[in-house]
Amino acid sequence: MLAGCSSVENPGADGDDSLEIVVGSKNFTESIILSYMAYEVLDANTDASVVDETNYGNNAETWGAFENSTIDLYWDYTGTLWLTNPPQNDEPVIGQEEQYEAVKEEAEAEHDLEVLDMAPFENTWAIVADQETIDETDIETLSDLAAYVNDGNYDLSVAVEDDFYERNDGWPGLTEHYGFDDEALAEWEAADGVVVVNVGLTYDEVELGTADLGIAYSTNAQLATYNLELLEDDEYFWPAYNPIPVIAADKSTPDIRDELNRIGPAIGGPGTMQELNARVDVDGEDPQDVANSFLSDQGLI
Repeated sequence: MLAGCSSVENPGADGDDSLEIVVGSKNFTESIILSYMAYEVLDANTDASVVDETNYGNNAETWGAFENSTIDLYWDYTGTLWLTNPPQNDEPVIGQEEQYEAVKEEAEAEHDLEVLDMAPFENTWAIVADQETIDETDIETLSDLAAYVNDGNYDLSVAVEDDFYERNDGWPGLTEHYGFDDEALAEWEAADGVVVVNVGLTYDEVELGTADLGIAYSTNAQLATYNLELLEDDEYFWPAYNPIPVIAADKSTPDIRDELNRIGPAIGGPGTMQELNARVDVDGEDPQDVANSFLSDQGLI
């Protein structure tokens, strides 16, 4: 999707009856819930024809689908758009508002899209462990983990998602930023210290004891369920990751934008998002039902 003139309104701006919007999402719970919220408010409160393509794929697959107009709308994160999607900046911008303003300006200049209002909560990456592992190893920060491995200790294992293992704001960037020695890292991986698993399974690996550490999202429900602790990102590798609706410029109208921009403030802080995630991941509810009931409770539909 090449850059275009995103200031030109869609001809259907005063009536969305001729407008079709395909709503996609990434393949993890929070992204799916957020995109169902977008689907539900547009379906209930606008005349647009809304198509469900949630749970489309990983980050690269979802971005590719957006670029080639297979999907028109999805939720991304400020840090992901800044560091991982083209043009892939090397360093984060410090501060949630500052990161948002930077990514909005750049993304709208580089691509034919609009970045709408960011949600007030953040969902960043983290490495987690149970308290027993932390007590036994004295590893409380990511610097501690790097020093532990660089000293030739390969007995711990870390579970990482396949998408995270390839991303530059994931495993490659993390190990470079924290100064993991290349030889030590290779030895650690050779000793099965880095276990690549499917999305959402890192928490189970830690809970079951098949991994000592795991990659996590900071709003994930399993953090509380499994009593996992976050290792401190003490050298500030990760940027702010506030959720943002991203929509194709030719599908953006004032009514569409207004409806989508109501969602983030309704959720508010990370605690609410963690509770919504728990309803799916722990209680087994359907993510569309969770999105619909939350929006109904908030008076958005």
